[in-house]
Amino acid sequence: MSQQTSHIFFKTLLVLSIIFYKPIYAQKANDIDEANKFFKKGDSLLYYRNFKLAIQNYEEAKQIYEKNQDWNQVIASHNKLSENYMYTFNLPKALYHAEQALQIIEHKTDVNPKQKARAWDNMGNYHMKGKSDLDISLEYFEKAFQLRSETLADEDKDFARSHYNFGTVKTYKGLYEEAMGHFNKAIEIRKKKANEDPIEIAEIYRQMGNALFEQGLYDETLVYLEKALAIANKTYKPDNFYFVDLYNNIGLMYSYKKEENRSLEYYIKSLHLSELHLGVDHPDQVRMHYNIANIYFVQKNNDKALFHVDKTITIGIRAFGENFPNLALPYSLKGLVIRGEEGIVYIKKALILARKAYGEDNVRTAYFYTYLSELYHEISQYKSANEYAEKSLDIRLKVFGEHSFYTVESYILMATFEIDKKEYNKALNYLEKAITANRQPKSSGTGNYGEFDMFLSLTRLLKSLERKAFTLKSIYEKGNDPKILEESINTYEKAGRLVETIRRTQYNKEDKLTFAKDAKNVFYGGIATQLLSDTGNEDEQIEKAFNYAERSKANLLKELLNEANAKGFSGLPEKLLHLEQSLRKELADAKSAFYTTIGKENIDQTKVSDIESKITDISRRQDSLKMVLEKKYSKYYQLKYDNNTLSIKEVQKRLQENTTLLEYFMIDSTLYAFVITKNDAGIKELSISEIDKKIEAFRSSILLKKKAEYKRLGYALFNELLAPIKNQIIGNQLIIIPDESLWHLNFDLLLTSDIKTGNNSELSYLIKEYAVSYANSASLLFDEGIYKPITTSEIRKECLAFSFSNEDSLSVGNQMDLEVLRDAHEDLPGTRREIKKIATIVKGRYFFGSQAIEQNFKNNLSDYNVLHLALHGEVDDQNPENSKIYFTKTKDSLEDNILYSHELYALNIPAELTVLSACNTGMGKIAKGEGVLSLGTAFQYAGTKSLLLTGWEVSDNTTPEIMQNFYSNLSQGMNKAEALRQAKLKFLQTTDVFTQDPVYWGGFYLVGNYDAIEFEKVSNMNWILYVLIVLIVLSVLFYLKRKSMV
Repeated sequence: MSQQTSHIFFKTLLVLSIIFYKPIYAQKANDIDEANKFFKKGDSLLYYRNFKLAIQNYEEAKQIYEKNQDWNQVIASHNKLSENYMYTFNLPKALYHAEQALQIIEHKTDVNPKQKARAWDNMGNYHMKGKSDLDISLEYFEKAFQLRSETLADEDKDFARSHYNFGTVKTYKGLYEEAMGHFNKAIEIRKKKANEDPIEIAEIYRQMGNALFEQGLYDETLVYLEKALAIANKTYKPDNFYFVDLYNNIGLMYSYKKEENRSLEYYIKSLHLSELHLGVDHPDQVRMHYNIANIYFVQKNNDKALFHVDKTITIGIRAFGENFPNLALPYSLKGLVIRGEEGIVYIKKALILARKAYGEDNVRTAYFYTYLSELYHEISQYKSANEYAEKSLDIRLKVFGEHSFYTVESYILMATFEIDKKEYNKALNYLEKAITANRQPKSSGTGNYGEFDMFLSLTRLLKSLERKAFTLKSIYEKGNDPKILEESINTYEKAGRLVETIRRTQYNKEDKLTFAKDAKNVFYGGIATQLLSDTGNEDEQIEKAFNYAERSKANLLKELLNEANAKGFSGLPEKLLHLEQSLRKELADAKSAFYTTIGKENIDQTKVSDIESKITDISRRQDSLKMVLEKKYSKYYQLKYDNNTLSIKEVQKRLQENTTLLEYFMIDSTLYAFVITKNDAGIKELSISEIDKKIEAFRSSILLKKKAEYKRLGYALFNELLAPIKNQIIGNQLIIIPDESLWHLNFDLLLTSDIKTGNNSELSYLIKEYAVSYANSASLLFDEGIYKPITTSEIRKECLAFSFSNEDSLSVGNQMDLEVLRDAHEDLPGTRREIKKIATIVKGRYFFGSQAIEQNFKNNLSDYNVLHLALHGEVDDQNPENSKIYFTKTKDSLEDNILYSHELYALNIPAELTVLSACNTGMGKIAKGEGVLSLGTAFQYAGTKSLLLTGWEVSDNTTPEIMQNFYSNLSQGMNKAEALRQAKLKFLQTTDVFTQDPVYWGGFYLVGNYDAIEFEKVSNMNWILYVLIVLIVLSVLFYLKRKSMV
């Protein structure tokens, strides 16, 4: 080939290559643009935790990058896929993509060091989350940090990622101070960046909360979790997956603060959100099921605890294998639930996994030693129990030092062992150590600290003080040293003050009820030690014992009524009052929607999740508002937590000469009875056995009309509960303050003698001697200021009545004055006949049929001093807030016409008397210290002074007559208790033999204020009619006579 030809050839080749290369280059550029779009879309979806679509977009991007051999972006795609799968706990795929990234890095030069470091981060996270190989995890994180140090500027934000990872793994290793140092460094780097993603900062706050939580610093934990939550709420919608972790963490914090019900709300919300995004039984849900199981275990609901712990184990093994280290937690919990030698097997299995994963000197390992010690102690293998308890204590001292709530728990446990063995001096030594360990390390600063401000955990301090006081009492009983008894008395008094302090830190109603159980041991001990004391001043001892009994009762009811008063009389700004009322209404509406939704046959889980999210958000806003009100408005705080109890002398000033107050205090098989009259007071410990079973059987004998059983138990219960103190009862008016199962006993149906008669009307019912009423506590009953009506309108001294019966036609319905109803002549359904009877006595307004709707009730309830609801209800023993009253169902109503108990908490009902006559309104779950959580209780929470309730479903045939007699007696000036007594007795004397059984007339009982009530009586105009008739007749006769004369 000549030179010229060669030149032409190469020139032609160049032109052709340019012609063909240009579209190839353009095609590649278009592909890369398309891949970048997928990648960026994946980033956006990952940011909003839409993992499924994010993975699809990253896969699309990766395939295009591979086709075009853009290896840095292929590595970046693998890294992003690994992160996505890590979030959803698909650990095998997370590992696969991390390893794929590292393989490409190995074979390619000029790899972006940022992506190489991220691949190592992902490997570290896999070993931390999937294998709990914390040392291997730390090695990968160190390699990533080293590479960043060699290739990146000092303040590059990827260093924040390294410090975040270091902090997380060191939290797991128990190196909390180092962990917090890394988290603070990460925050510092992130905040220096002008356009830093707030969620990255929120995630660091969340992990800082975890590190503080593991140290038992719960208040500090909450600060950081609230910071994370505030950022998340501004960034994401309420159902975003990000809240799964956050809610779970907040739930953990509340569980360790002993606020179990509040904790459970967050756990369940976390679980439902995870199920919404990932489906049911996903590996991500292992931790939620475990945490929920833990709460049910603490609440002694072992069936539910086992269900969730078995879920945890099943999902965990399926996803991670049998040797997954985190299975140690559910194995140990299952051991605690089933107890005994089988339980020990499970906990030892947990211990093997924990040692392998975390090492010997780790807080988790210490927990498993503690659990083993508990179970060995229960089966009387005391040597093994002590050995494991000592091992747990040694680890906790090494990890946390002397001042830690973990150390406190160990000392309390060891003290409990010694108490069970009656080694009281050894127990006392451990309890003193527990109290010392609970103190915060001495601060160099000075300040005005409260009595309990310098303690780490108030709930654990309470347990230590209660156990110490009990131990001192036991030592006194063996040796009769008065100094020991005095120290026990002083310790119980201190524990009593601590109870009041803890109550003020709790906002969740259910947690307040739970705490009342723990507090009751303190009050019992306080009463018992006062009765042991021999000071020579019996009146003072009875006074102090009575004070303990009063402080154990109706604290939630008193606080709610105090809070209502505080809002009205403490000068709170109108804006805050409106906000508080608005939140209460929002919460009531949301809870109603929740119960309605879960009550349907086909439950919409998405809707349930949305509603739960709304309830959680409203509750959190309420808590925040309460904290602001209590901190900024001292008078509000003072009024809300005014828990002064009346002294015996103050109670006596309020008693009539013919009235006796009988207050019971019961715990386990011990029952104290306080008897207070106008001029005397005493206390007696009563001998009881299987009282709960007897009361249940007595009630059953009434409902099933078993006469022989009724007479036997009625007399037996009288002999146990009243006969030993009957001589101290003065007058015929008896106010009873029951306790625990005594709330389910109709005292007026007890029999005072073993009379042999087949005629029910001749039996020696207690009601024949006394008018019985009930009260939640003496202080609440006689506190004139606590029931101040918070209303601007004048309350009518009339009756607001509602009825609805299945016999009513929905097409027929009206409202009318009771006077109009009185003159109606048609046959009426039972509940309407009942109100027609009342209409002959009291003025008012009546809604029935299609007008007996919830909206009409809410619009009118604050205007009348008597409410009478002849409506049907439904009691939910397991969840009292779900108990409900049914109004008439109509389509054109703003309300759902189901009035739930929780809705009543948001209402103001200033009635003197509320009568709930047509349903089982007085029954419900017993809450220690609070009494029955019935439908009636909810009306008390709303401000009603007294309630007439039913202990069982009453008869439509007999109720109208009893109610007529009751209102008639009230109109004659009788007090409510006497009016009810006389109404029952009249019915018993006049009814036929078929309705003499107590089931027909004995179900009604009065709770609360028993005074006479003033209302407007119906004016009887019949005499005018009679006079007119006589005048007309006389006129006619006169006219006829005159006419005949003419």
